[in-house]
Amino acid sequence: MKNIPYKKIYTTIVATIFISCGTVKNEQIETIKVDIKSEKSEIEFADYFSKKNVVVLETNENSTFSYIDRLFLFDNKIFIFDRKLNSVFVFSNNGSFLFKINNIGHGPNEYQGLVDFTIDEKNNNIILHSHRPYALYVYKLDGSFVKKVKLNDIYKNIASIDNKLLFLNADQKKEHLLFDYDMRKNEKKMGSLEMNDLDKQFAFHGIIAPYLTKDKNIHLCLPYSETIYEQNGKGVEAKYHIDFGNEKMPEDIYKSKKNFRELIEFGRSSNYGWGISNFRENKDYITFYYQLCNLVIYSKKDKKAKIVLSVLNDDMIYGSYIAHDGDDNNLVMQCPAYIFKKQMGIYKQNGKWEKLPDNIKKIDNSIKDTNNPLLLIYTFK
Repeated sequence: MKNIPYKKIYTTIVATIFISCGTVKNEQIETIKVDIKSEKSEIEFADYFSKKNVVVLETNENSTFSYIDRLFLFDNKIFIFDRKLNSVFVFSNNGSFLFKINNIGHGPNEYQGLVDFTIDEKNNNIILHSHRPYALYVYKLDGSFVKKVKLNDIYKNIASIDNKLLFLNADQKKEHLLFDYDMRKNEKKMGSLEMNDLDKQFAFHGIIAPYLTKDKNIHLCLPYSETIYEQNGKGVEAKYHIDFGNEKMPEDIYKSKKNFRELIEFGRSSNYGWGISNFRENKDYITFYYQLCNLVIYSKKDKKAKIVLSVLNDDMIYGSYIAHDGDDNNLVMQCPAYIFKKQMGIYKQNGKWEKLPDNIKKIDNSIKDTNNPLLLIYTFK
């Protein structure tokens, strides 16, 4: 089983019974206590962040995407995966559109459908995972094609670290959740994390946000578990336990619900702690959602978690958090263009418009409701 009993905030040695896998190491695990009965906080920008950047993603007939299924910041570029459009869109860090990968077809180096993508930061490669056919498509950072690697299976998510890919299994019949893949040898290795009943029950149900995210290391975050796993290049280990105390979702509820829609409705109406997603770690902070939409910022220094309603800032722009990939010290939020325009319209009516910076006013004058979303990139202190 992956769920770990309640603990106070402290670091302890994990007993073997709490780790159900073949190759997961029994290392130290830290417990993050989240009091969901406490009031959500409007935090001051200056208390957590040193700088901010509002990025307007260029919108034209080639750069328009429908949804951000995964966002990667790397090499001063912004990489956005849109599963519906089977494409990866690439922008400069100031939002200028550079190119997209959209090789849909039946040719030798083309695909019909994509599941996920990642970036091999060590070798500067973009890696696309296709389910039609089962394959990996490797490109350089400028979008030039490198090679196609055939696969025998389909996976939910992929992530890259130290010349290896980590695959998240999507097959109920397999014994393990995670599989290593050596890109240098084109070889899949032994799996880790034995699948339990909940893994199999929700193998084909879940959330849109990736379960695997990559910062300095790779983290696995399952919405029906309170344990966060880490792949740090040396192996997989249970790294963090999210402790909701008495408000933790009862395990029998998971078993009784047929799909995630029922879980979402029950979990929110009962205000249970569950649905951990968008997990991301940097040097001093950990950020994640619970109930799939409530943001938590955890200070690794103070050992305190705060449930965040909004970040107060002079730009007066608010967005929804998204756990991006990339080894940096940023927190990223996205704000749909129509929401931004609506906010600006309210500010014009209530007298706050004059207080806004000129660059925000210029953005309002230059974009339409149908534009790509804006990205709010905050850098932690």
